[in-house]
Amino acid sequence: LTAAWDAFGVVKAPTEPLPGFLLAGMVAVWLIGVVADAAAFRARLPVHALVGSFVLVLFTGMLGVDDWRLLSSLAYATVALGFLLMYRLDRRPRRTDAARRRRTVQAATGAAILGLAALVGAVGGPALPGADDDPLFDWKELDGSGGGRRVTLSPLVDIRGRIVDQAPIEVFTVQADEPAYWRTTALDNFNGDVWGGEWTYQPVAGELEVLPPPVPQVTNIQTFTISGLADFWLPAAYLPVRIDQGSVKFDVESATLIADGPTSEGFTYTVESISPRFDADILRRAEGPVPADVLERYTELPDDFSPEARRQAEVITADARTTYDAVRALQDHFLANFTYDINVATGHDTGRVETFLTERRGYCEQFAGTMAAMARHLGIPARVAVGFTYGEAQPDDTWLVRGEHYHAWPEIWFPEIGWVPFEPTPGRGAPFTAAYTGVEEQQEGSDSLVPETTIPGEEDAVDPSALSTPDGFGPDNIEDFTADPGLTGDGAEGSGGSGGSVATPILAVGGTAVAAAAAWAVAVPALAARRRRARTRAAHSDDERIEAAWESLVSELSLDGLAPYAAETRSEYADRVATSTGLPGDRLAGVAESADRAGFGGSTATIDSAAETVADARRLEHQLRERHTTRERIRRRLDPRPLQPSWPRRRPGGPPRPEA
Repeated sequence: LTAAWDAFGVVKAPTEPLPGFLLAGMVAVWLIGVVADAAAFRARLPVHALVGSFVLVLFTGMLGVDDWRLLSSLAYATVALGFLLMYRLDRRPRRTDAARRRRTVQAATGAAILGLAALVGAVGGPALPGADDDPLFDWKELDGSGGGRRVTLSPLVDIRGRIVDQAPIEVFTVQADEPAYWRTTALDNFNGDVWGGEWTYQPVAGELEVLPPPVPQVTNIQTFTISGLADFWLPAAYLPVRIDQGSVKFDVESATLIADGPTSEGFTYTVESISPRFDADILRRAEGPVPADVLERYTELPDDFSPEARRQAEVITADARTTYDAVRALQDHFLANFTYDINVATGHDTGRVETFLTERRGYCEQFAGTMAAMARHLGIPARVAVGFTYGEAQPDDTWLVRGEHYHAWPEIWFPEIGWVPFEPTPGRGAPFTAAYTGVEEQQEGSDSLVPETTIPGEEDAVDPSALSTPDGFGPDNIEDFTADPGLTGDGAEGSGGSGGSVATPILAVGGTAVAAAAAWAVAVPALAARRRRARTRAAHSDDERIEAAWESLVSELSLDGLAPYAAETRSEYADRVATSTGLPGDRLAGVAESADRAGFGGSTATIDSAAETVADARRLEHQLRERHTTRERIRRRLDPRPLQPSWPRRRPGGPPRPEA
């Protein structure tokens, strides 16, 4: 539920069926069934019983995929109308042979009408002029994003499950000129709970409109065969400049390729990338003004982002003179002082960041997200890239990539150069980046698999274990880099370090349920009381006041299952109620007799007799309520049946006859 709640803020349907989405959907369908059953067989409101299922079908039709839309809509309409037909037939009398024959004829006629309507809808609907045209009003474009913009499920939401649970699963193989991090996408937005991305994709085939950085670069041609990747993202070495597949889309800003469908599984394509060869000197010289749009977009942080993370970022980079020095200080701090551990709580929200900085243990999700957020606090544009490490070298010059190679890392923007990847996660290192990261190529479960290649500045590469800590940081002042104890409550222990993210969906669902229950508890009794007052005000004569008093008494008795039968006189009903409830039989009989005279005898009641009958009816109602427990009284007050226009409703047939 926590993962689904986090994804809900960044995903646009249709999306991957997360277990949390499935669980919430099952609970919603169950509630719809309970409410529909109560409306149909307790409140006797058949049309109201269809509201929940109609909303569910409408919701699915608006947000789901287009497959089977016509057939599913037709099926729902047929079932809904069939339910109304059966409900109507079930309410008809069937005690005699003639009544049963009438019901049979009505059932056959109704079934024939239903079948004809379904046939006409299925055949005639799609044949109508304009049935296949674009909508006159596309509600999906209300956000101004247009048809090409796509908000997708953040791949960080389930990254731990992929690394652990899907570790041995083959994801894809790639034949490439050289190994690389096989990047899938970049995440540009951090809302305090999750890193997400929102990009505009356009169909492409051939050249990709990207601007390579003005640094030495190597061409890398890769051929991918996707086998177990259920996402629509297409991995590629950064920076892709050409692709031979025509059924793909591309976002220039994030350099992200996606399949033109819900998944890339079974896809084969060839992509050409240019691999920049950065070094420390190039990046140190990359100083200058940052464009306003880049600065605004890639340094944005939520107002409640961890104060401790902000403080540590400032202390760690206090002696940095350039952007590159500040970024290296952040990266090296994580490499030298933190431990890679997959057995920690998932998530990268603000609370989890604070716990990560306190415990100094985590996996790539926390390393990449925390470093990118800390860089943003320093005014350095940053985002989180997601993809795979290079994988296992195979004898046929291909690379086999499994679930365990799933990875995330930060990318930093430098003036005149663009985006540059860094690696704060211990035990990981991208090929051909040691000249500026100081980290040799490495990955999970293996030593370096990269062939020996001359890398500019390779002599400056260092092992992560030998990295020095920032100036002013050491055993003597380690408390300066430890989170405030006041921040370690809910963030570190109270919710497994998720910063309250577990409680958030529970509180939201619970709050909604409480609000709905409160509205029901207030609205139903108020509307029922209003209806009684309206009935009383509508009685202008003594006879009408007696009739209103009788109807009010019958309504109260019907809530206890003592509704009158259609073939039962008022006097017979009064005798049956007196026997069942123990209420005064003479008083019940007197009210029933007065109601008969008022209804059928014509204006015979006087003011005194009407007042006496109304008073007797109210006394009987009061005595009836006094017999109930507190729980029963609450149930009766919340019962919506008195709101029906035809309530109280007579039951079909007559009362059961006593045995001889």
